[in-house]
Amino acid sequence: MFPAIPHRPYSAAMTATAIEPGTPLPAIVICCAEVLGEEFDALLASVESAGQQPQPGSPYLIERKIWVAASDSQAALWSEAHLMARGILLNLFDHLAMLRKAFSGPEQLPLYAHMTLARVVMEAAVQICELVDPAAGFEQRVLRAAQLGLRSRTLEMSAVWGLPAGHQVREGALEKTVRRREEFASLVEKAGIEVRRGKDERPKGVRYLGSDRFLDLDPSMTELVGQRFPALPSGYQLTSGVVHSMEWMLRDAYADDDADAVRAEPDLLGMGMATLMALNACAAVAESYAELYGHDPESAAEASARRRRRVDEASAQEYARMQGLGATRR
Repeated sequence: MFPAIPHRPYSAAMTATAIEPGTPLPAIVICCAEVLGEEFDALLASVESAGQQPQPGSPYLIERKIWVAASDSQAALWSEAHLMARGILLNLFDHLAMLRKAFSGPEQLPLYAHMTLARVVMEAAVQICELVDPAAGFEQRVLRAAQLGLRSRTLEMSAVWGLPAGHQVREGALEKTVRRREEFASLVEKAGIEVRRGKDERPKGVRYLGSDRFLDLDPSMTELVGQRFPALPSGYQLTSGVVHSMEWMLRDAYADDDADAVRAEPDLLGMGMATLMALNACAAVAESYAELYGHDPESAAEASARRRRRVDEASAQEYARMQGLGATRR
């Protein structure tokens, strides 16, 4: 049970009930937990298999030959792209595992946290797919590593800068983060990449010398997610409503709302949506890794699609059940 929280000053309590004691988990929740566990295992196996067995003629091995002859700075950035992708992949797996755990019950189910977890999985997938894009080629992969690497180091510096003046770790940490960023910027420039800076000397974009367009260091994640997952046009916006505590999204969990109290219950259809978002994200990552290393992604893609259909069916059944309850109450 969630703790009682005041609805408004001097009113009755707000109670958020995960599930009534002794009540079996709803079928859609069981389905979501099952498919997320299966997707986790499938993605891990797919990525490990692809990376350990690059196929002749694969984009990875073609670029590897270019890497051998490239300048030290370009070679370092190309390797950095793969290292960053692996680090982001760990973050994806961590949040995917917690999303599955959130649906495992039976004592407590989330009201909103599943949307936040799914959002991180989607954002991680977008960045991984940018870094390991099989169609990118060596030069573009180097540029994307420069873009994301500089962005990360600039945000790290901003976080340290935000510590109060005189904080015991601020000065030493700030010196280190500035040095890390500038050393990375120097590596980027040695690779023939221009760094555009703002008035405060913060990096704003990167491009190859002579190129027309800078890659923005802070692109719109909403646009990137929309481009990568056009079949889920509003999914990311739904997660945004939760992350930023917007009432239009939070009220989906209200079971009763009157002048005296609010009772909230899990949004089961929202759980289905979060699961579909995570499944789509994992499928995109699996496909990118498979194609980068020269493997056929079709079998894994079909298995992931079957898992998505199971969630679609469970969501349709839950919607019909809710409609039936509504008709009964009327």
